[in-house]
Amino acid sequence: CNSLIFFSLGMIFIFCAEPIKSVLVPVMYDMYEGGHYGLAMLLTWLVGTRHCIFPFVGYAFFGANLAVILTEMPRNRKKMMYVGYSIAAFFILTAIIDAIINGVPLLIDFYHPFFLYILNLGLMMFLATLCVSSFDYIALDKRVQYKRYQYLVPFRRLSLVSLTLFMTEEAVVAIYTKFWEWGWQKEKGHPGNF
Repeated sequence: CNSLIFFSLGMIFIFCAEPIKSVLVPVMYDMYEGGHYGLAMLLTWLVGTRHCIFPFVGYAFFGANLAVILTEMPRNRKKMMYVGYSIAAFFILTAIIDAIINGVPLLIDFYHPFFLYILNLGLMMFLATLCVSSFDYIALDKRVQYKRYQYLVPFRRLSLVSLTLFMTEEAVVAIYTKFWEWGWQKEKGHPGNF
């Protein structure tokens, strides 16, 4: 039941993103140009240029599908692989069909095109399913017997570092920008206000 709910919500966020963006993006720009910055920021969270709610919250719901299966008892590796690879294949195939019908879009635009975020989701689901089914279905006390776990340790550490950087990105960028502006103004002979 939970898997079906997560799957349905994921589909809504992914496939409703383009119609919602076509309606709300012009409104967002109108709000910004009219000086309504609070409303413009709210709309940016919904349909902004990069990490917006539509469609990217849908990614989380598809990932939650794998998490639900992983916590089921008795554990069922075949079900995990069937569901994960099926979702991956569906989105990769959808991206290929979209590219055949509409052509490959410009991938350096302000907004992620439908093709790109569908392809990304398919590839992420493929890799997530591969990793979870390969590593997480072996009991903790038996993992020392498998050589591949020794090679996995640096990647697990790297993932913690990358998540920490992601979570602190805005603050780090703001501080770095302030130092850069201050140094630039000093170099140009301006006193600079830090």
